[in-house]
Amino acid sequence: MMNRIRINLLPETDKPSRFHYPSWFGCLLGGCFFALLWFYLAAAYRIHTLETGIMELRVHKTLLQPTELNYQLYHQKQQAVRQKEDLLIKLTRERTLFYTPIAQLSHLIPKGVWLNSVSVAGTGTGQDPATFRILGITESYIQLNLFLQNLHSDPMFESTLNKVDLDDQSTYYRFEIIGKIKEIQ
Repeated sequence: MMNRIRINLLPETDKPSRFHYPSWFGCLLGGCFFALLWFYLAAAYRIHTLETGIMELRVHKTLLQPTELNYQLYHQKQQAVRQKEDLLIKLTRERTLFYTPIAQLSHLIPKGVWLNSVSVAGTGTGQDPATFRILGITESYIQLNLFLQNLHSDPMFESTLNKVDLDDQSTYYRFEIIGKIKEIQ
């Protein structure tokens, strides 16, 4: 291989320049292309990581949704249990308050008189909680009269016969007595 020497004897104005514009222009365009390509790839990578994060959040949400539903169901059940517990506490307090009068009332009932309901009549506002209501049935007026005499003679109760009516389907009399407990021990 032979080395060649090139000699340009043209005047300076006619000589080609030492810098080749097409090669510089190509390098500049190539640099811009790679810079734009780098920005595009960086943006695509950023979008990909964000979409991956969103998908992971959606998967976590769908996985936690049954747990959230179970938590809401548990919370509703817990509220229902609390309401029942409050009612039970209230009933227990009333029950201990009226245990002695109900036990005393059971000793005053003669044979042939059956009680269907003994309830506190004073549940409204401003009413006395010691007022009670007795619903029952009896075979005859004589047994009902004996029951009322027992109530009047007992020092714990004051009572008033409210109504008595004959049951159409049987020979029993239905009665209602409104009374008051004189003193709760």
